[in-house]
Amino acid sequence: MNIVLLGYMGCGKTTIGKIISKVTGKRFIDLDSYIESKTNQTISDLFLLKGEIYFRKIESDSLELIMSKYDNIILSLGGGTPCYSDNLALIKNSKSFFLKYSIKVLSKRLINNKSSRPILSDFNNFNLMNDYVAKHLFERNHYYNQASNVIQCDLKNEEEIANEILNLSKAGLKFNLNDKNDICKKIEEVYENRTTFGANALDCAKKFDWSNICKQVAQVYQELLTSKEN
Repeated sequence: MNIVLLGYMGCGKTTIGKIISKVTGKRFIDLDSYIESKTNQTISDLFLLKGEIYFRKIESDSLELIMSKYDNIILSLGGGTPCYSDNLALIKNSKSFFLKYSIKVLSKRLINNKSSRPILSDFNNFNLMNDYVAKHLFERNHYYNQASNVIQCDLKNEEEIANEILNLSKAGLKFNLNDKNDICKKIEEVYENRTTFGANALDCAKKFDWSNICKQVAQVYQELLTSKEN
């Protein structure tokens, strides 16, 4: 299953994706880099010369092609990718992770690295950058939060974030109470990864809401018993 990283620019999607790729041996694809290689133009030039509508069409087509071609990769999306077309639907069968930072931390990260992002060249102080990021996140968080997992990143380094994603990916423990097949599938994943779970039991216990998970499993089990009795 593909692992898809999403979040605002500067949140470390590419860096973290490469770390996960190195650990797992899975192929890493950065969507922006993929588009640049296929068009022989930078993302900035595509926006400038062709316009955003043209770029978003290429972006969505590229994402659809990647998702249809690969089923076991690490993919980092562009900051705006989840917010346009049917892009969220294209990644619904993947394990997606929103790398969530506070506005303040994101603004500091972008100020410190704005030289590599031409779009931010006019933001010469923290307050301007903070307002810019706040406006974008107000518009985009609705889409970002539809990821299957949200990673709180403010107090973590890239390696810690990558490790959390790896643990969550192995576990796959995000149950949908409206889908009993999902529950069964996730329980099978736990069984298949029982050796890893045993070796990392304490770490997993800290990361997952086991009490809630057990309640959900018990509820589904009770519903199954009731349905059989009827």
